[in-house]
Amino acid sequence: MQELTAYIQNFFAVAPDELEIIGSKFLPLELEKGDFFLPQGRYCQRKTTDKRPV
Repeated sequence: MQELTAYIQNFFAVAPDELEIIGSKFLPLELEKGDFFLPQGRYCQRKTTDKRPV
């Protein structure tokens, strides 16, 4: 999550405690070797509470 917080800090003036709250709203997603995110123009109907892979 350090990459996310660094990205946010580059564009927004956010206090460290607020940054921690913002970062907690995101879940890391790791892809297996050979898996890809959705191609451009496609979308996923998976809900954020759904932990299954796409």
